[in-house]
Amino acid sequence: MDSGDARLSIRIERQQEIIVSTIQDNGTGMNRAMIENILADNIAKSSLTSIGIYNVNQRIKRYFGAQYGISIHSEPGTGTCVTVVIPAIPEDNAHESIDRR
Repeated sequence: MDSGDARLSIRIERQQEIIVSTIQDNGTGMNRAMIENILADNIAKSSLTSIGIYNVNQRIKRYFGAQYGISIHSEPGTGTCVTVVIPAIPEDNAHESIDRR
């Protein structure tokens, strides 16, 4: 990728009862082992930069359920797409959810 051609897109949308946030770039991409290392509880072997992604993913899953969380799709040379899925909070319960924090 030429540095002048760098692109990053962020999209957040409600799909029925879930919120889907997608962050995509056209960077160098990652292989499957790199992705698995980022999402695994492998702090001793992984770089400290992946602790945040692992931590946030685990918190989402524990709070909302196993069907929610972070997924990463990437291939070397094609860029990376990170998707975060959380449940949508019904408008009538929004103030209660904020207070529960």
